[in-house]
Amino acid sequence: MATAATPLEQVASKWWVPMLIGLLSVAAGILALAYQDITLLALGLILGIYILVFATFALVSAFEPGASTSHVVLRMIVGIVGILAGIMLIVRGVFEIALGWELHRLRAT
Repeated sequence: MATAATPLEQVASKWWVPMLIGLLSVAAGILALAYQDITLLALGLILGIYILVFATFALVSAFEPGASTSHVVLRMIVGIVGILAGIMLIVRGVFEIALGWELHRLRAT
């Protein structure tokens, strides 16, 4: 019978996931320095997408077979709250883009 992998072994087998997240974070930092006038809006959208993806994975992992009840409940709470927070950040960002576009159109007339 095979022994279960420790959490460290599980992370080590998927080393590319933290590396990809780190590279995306560095790219977000470079974009923030390059486009300072829209930095907060862009970072809000990026953070909203990041939280939405993370929360989706947390919610999906809640249904992992053999997980204890406390882990299932905690993952479901984190997943649901994270999905709501991510959607709020994305919707607010899209709303601000639309508002800015409308104000730009009105100012041009």
